[in-house]
Amino acid sequence: MKRSLTGIRASGELHIGNYLGTIREGLKLQDEYECLYFIADMHSLTTNKDPDALKNQSLDI
Repeated sequence: MKRSLTGIRASGELHIGNYLGTIREGLKLQDEYECLYFIADMHSLTTNKDPDALKNQSLDI
C-alpha cells in the first residue's frame, strides 16, 4: 500500500480552507493509501509567539 504524509500547521484556527485543502483530500485517499498526519509545531513556532494559543490550536486540529 502506498503512503501519504501530510503536515498541518497549527498557527491558526481551523477554517474551510483547511478542510478543502487537506482534510477532505486525506479522507479521499484513506482507502488507497496509508495516510500519516502530523502537526507541524516547529514550523508554527516561527510565527506564533503565544505558547498557550499554539497548544490550544494543536489540540483543536
